[in-house]
Amino acid sequence: MTGVQEGDLASPSVLRVGLEIENIGERVPSSKKRFSWRFVFADSEEVHTVTLEHSRVSSKKRVKLDGKPSYASESYTAGPWTFEFSVPCYPDVPFQVVIKDLPS
Repeated sequence: MTGVQEGDLASPSVLRVGLEIENIGERVPSSKKRFSWRFVFADSEEVHTVTLEHSRVSSKKRVKLDGKPSYASESYTAGPWTFEFSVPCYPDVPFQVVIKDLPS
């Protein structure tokens, strides 16, 4: 997950406070992954969480922001994958979730 660039004075600083990676596949645990990033904006104590669930077999993906669904894909996607979003309290601060190692 990427956030604002360092040195961008127009945007508040974003600090990652945690990353958790879990194997959650039903039959083969490593076939489905859950990535959870926790972060705060420098001027706030509120912790936000972005969660990506990605099936390595079907390539289905789900993204949640603070527990609320933001994106779901039920079909195969070849090549690199990107999801762009913003946090409602900072709509001008762009974020991306990127998967680079998908087979084409």
